[in-house]
Amino acid sequence: MLGQHHDSYMLVYFSVIIKASANTESLTSESEYPIVLNPDDVLLRPKLEDPNPTLLINHVIGWQISQTDFEVIEMGKKFYTKLKWKLKNLIDFDKDEFLLILNQFLEKIRDKVGVSIGIESSESGYTQAWIEQLGSLMGKDVVSLVLDGCVDFEIWDLLEFLIVNGVIDHSCYSNLVNRLVAKKRSELLCLCIKHALGLGASKLLAILKYFLCPAKYAYGSMVDLRKETAQSTDSNQYMFE
Repeated sequence: MLGQHHDSYMLVYFSVIIKASANTESLTSESEYPIVLNPDDVLLRPKLEDPNPTLLINHVIGWQISQTDFEVIEMGKKFYTKLKWKLKNLIDFDKDEFLLILNQFLEKIRDKVGVSIGIESSESGYTQAWIEQLGSLMGKDVVSLVLDGCVDFEIWDLLEFLIVNGVIDHSCYSNLVNRLVAKKRSELLCLCIKHALGLGASKLLAILKYFLCPAKYAYGSMVDLRKETAQSTDSNQYMFE
């Protein structure tokens, strides 16, 4: 019976993988830095208010980012250096401190760009709420380290949020997939297939191999995933009856 269930849901995931691998469109990150908030400082414009149309050359100004964007980028660089150093020594770095400094970083961005949300730091989902608002300003290098921290400290709910909400740059998935396979997180690997853009053939094959030729230690995770899928299906059917 277990073998039949395994074959049935593996066919479903296999079809998802085939569909994802058929997308050959090249996807690249536009920039490793946050998006520009004020385009007026970036676009070229005439240096003189009334340029002479008869001249072959008119001087222009522009091609600079706003002071706010510059400061956000610098905050990201400093936080990246700090977090990278701390993740190298997990003996003196724990889950609580990781979430604390991550929240402090997000709060600094909040103060700089001037946004607010109706949630207190003591409430559940505080970190997720700020990432939803400010995730695009974190920078892919910082996000990559946050992913490492989530895996190191097994903060699976936050990692799931990052995957589902598209905060992760496609270049970060290579390392993430390998680590999720090692951690036998079947449900998160399925979310990667569903939500990741430009996952790449090698990572798709790694996930496919994980499900089709699972190691003994991964069976428990797959059985749990099967139960969750069945419960979700039953719940949806009940809602529409």
